[in-house]
Amino acid sequence: MANGTPGKKAPNVVRVRALELLKSLTVKQVCDRLGVSKSCVRNWRREEREAAENG
Repeated sequence: MANGTPGKKAPNVVRVRALELLKSLTVKQVCDRLGVSKSCVRNWRREEREAAENG
């Protein structure tokens, strides 16, 4: 799926999938399953939280 090239943004599809999986899996499990880095997943989660707070 997403390649691990630094500086390249993973496609939105992967991001959405990761956020779905995070509801039932740990960050590490999501990373392993989607082939993305932990920092990527953490950033997405933070962005989601901020977006929710800011409406």
